[in-house]
Amino acid sequence: MIETYRAPKTSANKIVFDGAPVIVLKKPKLWSGGEGSKTEVQAVWSSRGLHVGFKIYGKFADATSDPKNKLSVQPDERVEVFILPTKSSTFLGFEINRALHILDFARGWGEPIDFSWNGHAHGTLLEKDGHPFLILTIPWTDLGYKKLPPKKGIKVGFYRDREKAAIKAKGDRSYIATCWIDPESQEFNFHRPSTFGNLELVGSAS
Repeated sequence: MIETYRAPKTSANKIVFDGAPVIVLKKPKLWSGGEGSKTEVQAVWSSRGLHVGFKIYGKFADATSDPKNKLSVQPDERVEVFILPTKSSTFLGFEINRALHILDFARGWGEPIDFSWNGHAHGTLLEKDGHPFLILTIPWTDLGYKKLPPKKGIKVGFYRDREKAAIKAKGDRSYIATCWIDPESQEFNFHRPSTFGNLELVGSAS
């Protein structure tokens, strides 16, 4: 059974996550490496778009990226949101590091990544209970919706990637990756439908 995240509405003028369900990202059971630091995820929506908040425990590594080259985000630790819009076979990826530099792309299942695709997502880094709290806002227009999307039918994945943690076992990856949905396989890869869940928009936008 595919899991569903029910994102409540928020004001477009003041993004508030109070009352939004909390997801704790976990390392897939069959993947190598340590368990990684705790990451809590919440999502809300407004007339502007989808707003995803990541509360990041442990060390959130400083960025090394060049803001003029989005591919330079790849070596950095980052949090990620992948979205498959309704009636689409192409998902959109948004990966953001501590400096709020974003690597975005489009990819069809089984096809090469299209890094030429550029969206208009943006990030904000705050502090919540003594931990970094990164908010990624993805406009509905990036997902192909001229107005509001349907309340159901969107697929989404939440991830934290390249956490530099203590790697002890020989042969382990040099970093740890965690996600919402466990694909239940040994393939170290977020880019597949089995790491996506359902997104349901609850309430009316304001």
